Amino acid sequence: MAFTYVIHTSALLLVCRRTRRTKHKNGAVAAGRIVACLIVVSNFFPLMERLYRSMLRLPCNYGVSRITKVKIGWHYLAGRKREGIISKHLLHRSLASSSLPIVDDIKTSHLNSNETVPSPVTYVHSSLSEGLISYPRGWAWQQSYLSQRLAALRNQPQNDSNHYVDDHDDDEQHPNHDRLLLFQHDPVYTLGRGADESHITFLQNDDERRHLLSRKVRGPGTARLTFDERASRMINQESNFKSRMTTIVDQMADAACPVLAPDGTPVFRVERGGEVTCHLPGQLVVYPLVNLRQSPFQQDLHWYLRMVEQVIIETLKVYDIEGTRDEEHTGVWVGEGKIAAVGVSSSRWITTHGFALNISPDLSLFDTSLIIPCGIEGRGVTSIEKVLKDRGDSNKIPSLQQVATDTVKSFETIFGVPTKSGSVLN
Repeated sequence: MAFTYVIHTSALLLVCRRTRRTKHKNGAVAAGRIVACLIVVSNFFPLMERLYRSMLRLPCNYGVSRITKVKIGWHYLAGRKREGIISKHLLHRSLASSSLPIVDDIKTSHLNSNETVPSPVTYVHSSLSEGLISYPRGWAWQQSYLSQRLAALRNQPQNDSNHYVDDHDDDEQHPNHDRLLLFQHDPVYTLGRGADESHITFLQNDDERRHLLSRKVRGPGTARLTFDERASRMINQESNFKSRMTTIVDQMADAACPVLAPDGTPVFRVERGGEVTCHLPGQLVVYPLVNLRQSPFQQDLHWYLRMVEQVIIETLKVYDIEGTRDEEHTGVWVGEGKIAAVGVSSSRWITTHGFALNISPDLSLFDTSLIIPCGIEGRGVTSIEKVLKDRGDSNKIPSLQQVATDTVKSFETIFGVPTKSGSVLN
């Protein structure tokens, strides 16, 4: 039996090597067929099955059919990497939204571990008590904390694999802390890094202003929010933490040059994933800044996206609202309406951006005469207020602060991390 394992593993490595080197389509397909056969054969060899599941980053408690694994393995190793990524992505989504207890296994996996490594404290920084905050300012706070943390990682000894110092749990200013930023923005439209500017409907006949939002245009005078490297140097040079962070945020927020909508609403392009969306009063915006290389997180952005969606779903359950996933699009839906948009980014596995949950916003700003929300035609946007009013529960509409508190609790439960109140950001 052990000899069989060795033969199969060797064959797999040779096939992978052949697939990477070959430029001939038939050769790549033939190699994919061999791997597909090996995956089928692995049905009889539990050890090989664990190996293949590990290669595809599928948790072993997923009840994945052999045919599905063959399909993904074929795409990955027959030279069609993009299709493989898409297939794996859709598989994760369908599993997470199925009737099987898959999501429960995912969200409590850290509780079943035998590891005794304590979860690091996540500091919660909220500006909700201060009222509205402009989008460039909220973005600048994210980038300042990110730059500070990346600088700390660069200066960290290479043999330090924990990326965290337990002795600094009570030191809010320590750069290695995970953080949760809670904002309520002034009205603004934002496009993700790969978003199609044609989804800004009101700019369809304005080539000059649409050019300022192009994916290819960068630098001063454009509508792209870009982190200033000079600000990064300030983070490392100045000694007073609060003073330098506030100074950096002021400078970056003032440097923003948006394109303006007909009603004066600014439009920016940022480095998050996703298409065009709207932030506005009555919407809770949450930006988790977490290190995915740190327990209990995983170095997998697809996993992280599904977990973020689960945080939203658990929060909605508090108000007896059933949130669901969509097989093709990120975010959380109630019926045909999108109630929460999700768009994230990461640098050296430190996440930025996050999600926006509609509580009681003015939904007219999502009108298709202005934008195509999330680039999805034919589907609308909803909110907690609208859902509760439609079912006759107008007296149960929660405040934004109440939803924020429940969201933090859901974040603690789903990710298995303790939180602590941090300083107020303004």
